[in-house]
Amino acid sequence: WYESRFTTREDVYTTQTYISPASYFEIRVRDKETGEIVEKDGFGKTYSVDTRKVLQVRTSGEYLIEFSGNDIIATVQMRIPAPPGTNVTPVGTLACPS
Repeated sequence: WYESRFTTREDVYTTQTYISPASYFEIRVRDKETGEIVEKDGFGKTYSVDTRKVLQVRTSGEYLIEFSGNDIIATVQMRIPAPPGTNVTPVGTLACPS
């Protein structure tokens, strides 16, 4: 909030969002058999601070998906193709508690 230098104008309010330097979120996709990291991406630390990201794994297989983070609220949506002929209903959206 600040006051205008001109008394004929109304006050102006602005909103700014500050990202905590301690906040980060990381997703690691590992091969289930070898434990090797296939893909990884995140927010903060060594990653960018873009708030909307897409991480794609383009090879089939069995994977372990790890989430880690600090001082952040994250929403994760996963799309996994179903085998032909199966009827799948999404369970919901994953959300980290605040």
